Amino acid sequence: MKKIVGALTFVAFALIALFLGGCSTTTGEKAHDKLCTGTKRPYKVMGSWYTPQEHYDYQEEGVASWYGPRFHGKPKSCGEIFNMHGVSAAHKTLPIPSVVRVTNVRNGTSVKLLVDDRGPFVDDRIIDLSKGAATYLGICNRGLGKVRVECLPEESKAFAKFVAQYGRYGRDPSGQTWEAIFRERFDTSSGIPAPGQRVPDRKYALKRQEQPRATSFKGNAPFRRPIAKPIPVSNRTYKKSKGGGDIDRLLEVQAY
Repeated sequence: MKKIVGALTFVAFALIALFLGGCSTTTGEKAHDKLCTGTKRPYKVMGSWYTPQEHYDYQEEGVASWYGPRFHGKPKSCGEIFNMHGVSAAHKTLPIPSVVRVTNVRNGTSVKLLVDDRGPFVDDRIIDLSKGAATYLGICNRGLGKVRVECLPEESKAFAKFVAQYGRYGRDPSGQTWEAIFRERFDTSSGIPAPGQRVPDRKYALKRQEQPRATSFKGNAPFRRPIAKPIPVSNRTYKKSKGGGDIDRLLEVQAY
């Protein structure tokens, strides 16, 4: 009888453990585990340990910072070279790569970003933006800004699956960067400039768009820029040189 009770107790505990284990593994969409495996391991920075999560379940509101000249041209965690004028982000624990939507709480501007780097390693900051992303969101001049970050599981999985075809590190043989692939194939409607181009300040760009186009005073013909016209710099006449060159006057091009 005691053996039967003991066996039943063991089975009960096993079922409870299995149930709890199943609950813990079903939270969130599981990330791609064969891509950039080096970024999936726990790591230590400035005395603090960070454990990357294995799923895309993430939503948080907090402070965002940006990083630029100090890291420009240096390798990111994903292995690519960091371009501060690009539109990307770094996160301490989200899977690499991940797609997130970042919204500036102050002005409502939002943008989809590819998380392909680690940081920021400051306790009160939740995400590090490239200078281009910070400029687009309108927090570059401030340095810091309150944002809402939401991971997009379906887009994250789709992008990871696509670049995984290129191997363990997801490097496109043609040399195309992750950001270029993401903008061309997965975020075609955002209007973000192509990678490598400077991102204009969104507030300034909107002001420029609101200004009416300049027109001429005659009818509705569009305004045309002045045409460059050569004018004489000097009235001197030079004699023939030994090389045979006959120079009558020096000219420079100047718009009028």
